[in-house]
Amino acid sequence: MRKITNLILAVATIISFMAPVFAATAVFATAKDEAGKAACEMEEGSTWDDANHKCITNHGTLTDSTRNIINIMLFVIGILCVIMIIFGGFKYVTSSGDKQKIDTAKNTILYAVVGLVVAILAWALVNFVFTNVRN
Repeated sequence: MRKITNLILAVATIISFMAPVFAATAVFATAKDEAGKAACEMEEGSTWDDANHKCITNHGTLTDSTRNIINIMLFVIGILCVIMIIFGGFKYVTSSGDKQKIDTAKNTILYAVVGLVVAILAWALVNFVFTNVRN
């Protein structure tokens, strides 16, 4: 139980340190939009979307391809984590009170949840970088 509490506290700490970074980007959004709009209008085949504050191109870029690959990988990781959580639960139910089997089952569930949290944080970081470095 103490490990789970420490894990939750660690994740909450990471999120609390990341929140100011995301909040600070909103301050620079207006200047970035004007520069992005000017750059978008110079690029052939591109139009500026005022509603979403982004440039829409008619051709795929390396960033879009990379983002698609990462989204697919996150989907697969999510499915694997759910399968591992179910597998760990099955191991826990069928442990018959054996302490070693119970610990193994708990670790399986814990590591699956940790893996999912790390994957989500990695996805958030990659999207943050692509969004702010692209334009």
